[in-house]
Amino acid sequence: MLRVKNLRKSYFMSEGAVPAVQGISFDIDEGVFLTLLGPSGCGKTTTLRCVAGLETPDSGEIYIGNEPVFLDGKGILVPPFRRGVGMVFQSYAIWPHMTVFENVAFPLVHGGFKAPKAQVKERVRKALELVGLAAQENRPAPFLSGGQQQRVSLARALVYEPKLLLLDEPLSNLDAKLREEMRLELRELVKRLKISTLYVTHDQEEALVLSDQIAVMSEGHILQKGSPREIYLDPRHPFVANFVGNANFIEGFVEPGKNGHPDFVVGTALGQMSCRLSSEIAKGERVSLVFRPEDVVIHTTAQSSRVNTFPGIIERLIFLGNRIYCEIRSGAFLLHGETNARTEIQQGANVFVEIPADYVRVLRAQ
Repeated sequence: MLRVKNLRKSYFMSEGAVPAVQGISFDIDEGVFLTLLGPSGCGKTTTLRCVAGLETPDSGEIYIGNEPVFLDGKGILVPPFRRGVGMVFQSYAIWPHMTVFENVAFPLVHGGFKAPKAQVKERVRKALELVGLAAQENRPAPFLSGGQQQRVSLARALVYEPKLLLLDEPLSNLDAKLREEMRLELRELVKRLKISTLYVTHDQEEALVLSDQIAVMSEGHILQKGSPREIYLDPRHPFVANFVGNANFIEGFVEPGKNGHPDFVVGTALGQMSCRLSSEIAKGERVSLVFRPEDVVIHTTAQSSRVNTFPGIIERLIFLGNRIYCEIRSGAFLLHGETNARTEIQQGANVFVEIPADYVRVLRAQ
């Protein structure tokens, strides 16, 4: 449905060219929800605007369906209103002098996808029913809540049945609880319509909840693309591990094992750590070990028979309702862990932290 190949875009400032997107490529299949996830300034919104036709790339290729909408060097640059995409902005872009019905009908009456007058009313009502606003079609736009305005913006993007839906941080202006509700509604709606979707956000939880695929971006590059589960549980780059969720990082070198460890382990300042080492990583190589706070097992008694177990002291406890977040000092390291909310544990207590080998990811040191 969408294919982006070697896309590049720079902006020209007084100090010279500033690259925003640096040769990225990705595909979105029919009915797939792909999120571009990354911090501010990483190039995700520029990428989406290039797909929409609101920005002109410096080079690369963009196909929507089987049709090229931008081909570098071949003079193909299809204008936005000819691309057949629906777009929802962060700011909603609702016209305050219009009713709900008039806002949603606008693309069919004035846009590049005009519909016969006899069809407009039926298609607008269908779109409003999809977003649960059929009863508010005559309400003036300023009388709507933030969540309702976002639904109007979504209905307007869907009313002309686009081939591709583009969403630029559409939930960021909503309060926390409403944002959680809208995530679930949006996911259910897109799945029901089976519409291909490109979504942009800096919110990692939002990306994990909504997406079939996530592409993590940094400084104009895609560092990793995969399912939410793959991105979270099997990060392939330190930035991905650190940006998507919380993570512990320990650096070390691959060395022969001893004291019951397998053939090769990673020697760290904590001690030798067993983990899964791929055949691509050689003896003596410097690596980073990554593991999540929820993977750390906290014991209140000694566990001498277990590998990857180290003594520590609880420096900080934070009760979070369903779990307890712990900061544990072990040697020179401050480890981040979590335990069940009902665990009886006190700040300053001596504990033993176990890091199961299967949960440790080994990354080449950057």
